[in-house]
Amino acid sequence: MSDVWLALISSAAGVDKLLVVKQLRASLLDDPEALSMFMDEARLAARLHHPNVIQTFEVGQEGPIPFMTMELLEGQPLHRVVRRIGVQTDDRPLALGMRLRIMTEMLEGLHYAHELRDYDGSPMRIVHRDISPQNLFLTYEGQIKLVDFGIAKASDSITHTEGRGLKGKLAYMSPEQARGERVDRRSDVFAAGVMLWELLTGRRLWAGVQEAQLVHQLTEGNLPAGTWDLADVAEPLVAICRRALATDVEARYPSAEALRLDIEEFIEAEGIDRSTRAIGKQVSVAFADERAAMRERIDHELLRLVGPEGSTITPLSLWQGVWREPETPERTLHSTIGGAANANPDEDTADFGPRIDAVSAARAAKQARSQRRWLGLIPSVALLATLIGVIVQATHEHEPLAETLSESAVPSAIEQSRTQVPLASGCDQTNKPVVDLSGDIDRDATLGCEREYLLRYETRVNPGVTLTIAAGTLIRGDRETKGLLLVQPGGRLIAEGTATRPIVFTSDRPLGQAAAGDWGGLILLGRAPVNLAHARVEGIERGGEFGGDDPNDDSGVLRYVRIEYSGMELAPNNEINGLTLAGVGRGTTIDHVQIRETTDDCIELFGGTVDGEYLVCDNPGD
Repeated sequence: MSDVWLALISSAAGVDKLLVVKQLRASLLDDPEALSMFMDEARLAARLHHPNVIQTFEVGQEGPIPFMTMELLEGQPLHRVVRRIGVQTDDRPLALGMRLRIMTEMLEGLHYAHELRDYDGSPMRIVHRDISPQNLFLTYEGQIKLVDFGIAKASDSITHTEGRGLKGKLAYMSPEQARGERVDRRSDVFAAGVMLWELLTGRRLWAGVQEAQLVHQLTEGNLPAGTWDLADVAEPLVAICRRALATDVEARYPSAEALRLDIEEFIEAEGIDRSTRAIGKQVSVAFADERAAMRERIDHELLRLVGPEGSTITPLSLWQGVWREPETPERTLHSTIGGAANANPDEDTADFGPRIDAVSAARAAKQARSQRRWLGLIPSVALLATLIGVIVQATHEHEPLAETLSESAVPSAIEQSRTQVPLASGCDQTNKPVVDLSGDIDRDATLGCEREYLLRYETRVNPGVTLTIAAGTLIRGDRETKGLLLVQPGGRLIAEGTATRPIVFTSDRPLGQAAAGDWGGLILLGRAPVNLAHARVEGIERGGEFGGDDPNDDSGVLRYVRIEYSGMELAPNNEINGLTLAGVGRGTTIDHVQIRETTDDCIELFGGTVDGEYLVCDNPGD
C-alpha cells in the first residue's frame, strides 16, 4: 500500500541528510481503509522514540498524498540474514549468544511500544500484529530495529478491522489473531516465541504445512507435530519457548519484558552474551557485496543530481567521506536517470531511457536547497531492500524543480534499474544484483538481463501499461510469499527470448532444492470474448476480472519462455497454474513456451481466442 524512497534533504544552511520517505500510493487515495491505516501508522510511528524502533521524524502531506519521513537504516532484515548466514552452534556467524541477543533487543523495543502512553497518561494499548523476521532490521553498525507498524492497533486507531479478514503473516500469527478475536500484547509475544523457536532450531515452525491447514490448526490451538522434539536445544530455552508459544493466552508470558528477562537470565547463566556490534560486523561481512553495490548506486545518483563539475564537497561526502572529482568534463554532460552514461553522447538509445543534462539538474538541485525540498532517490518495494531507479520529486512545493526535471523526463522506476555496464556485457556477468518486484507497475517498464528479479506477493501490470522483459532475463518467484506476475486486461507483457537466451521464470531456491509449488505462476488476463457475463480468476487478492468483446485483443508476446516450479492450489478445483490465460485474444503471440514441474496444470485457458504453438508441458501435477 506504500512506496518507499531514499531521499536527500538539503537545508538553507547547506546541511544535507539522507532520509527515507514513505508515502501512500496515489491509487489508494480513494480507499478509505487504506488511507486511515496509513494515517494510523504515521501517527503512531511519530510517537515512538526508542533505540530498538525505527525513528520517524515527520508526518506531512504533498497535495492529497500523505507521507512520513524516517531514518535511513543500512543493513538487512533478519530473514535475509538467516538465509545468508544460517544458524550456528559455535562462535561462527549467528552463534547462540548472537541469536538470543537479537531477540532481547527486539523485545526491548516491543515492550516499549506496548507500554506507550498518550499525552494524558492513558495507555495506548499498541499491538504490532506483524512481528516477524521480515520486520526486524539488523544494521551493519549493530543496531537492531523493529520496523513497520503498518497494521499495528492502538486504542486511538481510526481503522477497525476485526472481522474483515486476517492481517499479518500466518506463520507468526497467534491463535487468537487467527480466530479474528480482539488481541493484546500477548499476541505479539506469541509471534516473538515463533521467532525464538526458529532461531534456536534453524527451521521454520510451520514448514511444509499448507495455509488452509495452518489456519485450522492455529484456530484449534494446535502447534505442528514434533514442535517440542528439540534434543539439540537447552532445556531452559525449551521451557521459555513453551511458555511463549502457549496457545492458551492466559498461560503465555504476560509481556515482552517478562520473556526478555528469562532470556537474559539464560544468557548470563551460560556466559554466552554477544554484543550488538559483533552482530553488525557479521552481517556486514556476509552482505559486503550488497553493501558496496548500494553505496555505489547512491554515489552515482547523487553525483549526477547534486554534484556539479568542480565541486569540492557534496552530499556524497556524507555517504563515503571523500569527494571524487569527475574524471573528465564530458562525464557530466550526458547521463540518464537511473542508467549509465552512454559511451556515445550523440546516440540516444532506448536501452538507457531518456537523458537530462546533469549540470542543469545539479543547478536545479542547488536552487531547491533553501526551499527544503526532497530529492527522491531509488524507490524500493521493501524498506531499503532494493535499489531500482531514481525520481526527482518535491514534497513541499507543487511545481517541478526545473524544466529539465519535469515529469516527462522521469522514466519508469523499473526501467531505470540498470547496471553501470552496457546491456550486452551485463547479461553474462555472475552475482547479478537482485531487484524485488511487488505491487503495481503503473508505467511502461523494462526488465534487463543484467539483473535478476524476485517476484514477491502479487506483481501487477496495470491496464494500459507494457512490461518488457529482455532476452536472457531470470525472474525468480519468492517461495515465502508465493510471488506471481499478473497482467491485467489492457496491460501487455512483452517477454521475447531467443533460442539461445530464453526468458526463465523459476523458483528462488537453489538448483536441486526447487520443487513444484515454490511460487505462484504467470497469469494473463485479456478482453477477448468468454461465455460468462462476469468472469473472474479466483485466488487473486483484488481484481481478477477478465473477458470482453475484442477477439483480436493483444496481451503481448511470450516467445522462448520457460516457466518452472510454479503453481498453487488454493482449494479443491481452485488453483493457480504454471501459465493461466483468461480471456486472452488472438492478437497475443504465444510460441516456444515450456512449462515444467507444476503442482497442477501446465497451461489453463479460460475462454478467449488466443492461438499458441510449440507449447511443451513437462511433469505437471495434474
